[in-house]
Amino acid sequence: MSSSGSVRLRYEKCLEVWGNATQPFHQTEEPASVELDSLIYEREGERLFDNLSVRISPGNCVALRGANGSGKSTLIGLIYGSQPALAPEILINGIQLSSLDISTRCRIFSFLPQDVMVFSDTLRNNIALGRPVTDEIIETLCERLGMLNFLHQWPQQLDTLIKEGGRNISGGERQRIGLLRTLVVRTPILLLDEPEQNLDLQALQCLVTYLKEIKDSCTCLLVTHSEVFNEVIDQTVEIRRGNRLLL
Repeated sequence: MSSSGSVRLRYEKCLEVWGNATQPFHQTEEPASVELDSLIYEREGERLFDNLSVRISPGNCVALRGANGSGKSTLIGLIYGSQPALAPEILINGIQLSSLDISTRCRIFSFLPQDVMVFSDTLRNNIALGRPVTDEIIETLCERLGMLNFLHQWPQQLDTLIKEGGRNISGGERQRIGLLRTLVVRTPILLLDEPEQNLDLQALQCLVTYLKEIKDSCTCLLVTHSEVFNEVIDQTVEIRRGNRLLL
């Protein structure tokens, strides 16, 4: 199964899990540690990661950087669990990721992929994704992220119908939906894959400010080529085709 197909399946599984919840979501558990212990991963017969080991302390924000094709997005996908490793030594708070059921994973991770999926449904449901998130929570998040104009541009606002695949929205609007979906629920681990895509400088600055505000309440892994996030980053891991260099 492709990575995008795996992510969609995860969304669908999480919809089942979140659909059983009845209380509004906001803050969950404490930030979690992430440890890669001799990680091995092959793609199309090529070993992309060979005994890769990195430890990220709870509450830290770590940037994954490197050349195109070095495996940054693959690594963040492995941590999310969208694809298996040959040696699945990914530990969350010291517990193997492979031992955690889908319900637990849904409540541990918030993930913004490069290719944000949108569905034939209202803007509200595309953001909430089955979770009992109130309109007030969404609107407050829009305000904190400087996205009220994004919300108010449509006469029907949260009731606006988004077409399957986002055929009636722009790339920037798709990215904003993805960010709102990812940040509307506070989880122990936040995974952001190139969140700067299709955002202007003002939107990026609002995002950085928000990440600084929530920094102590989650562990963040960030794939980025932008220096605007430097003020929130604690550590940089440069990925070099299976090797890593801590800067």
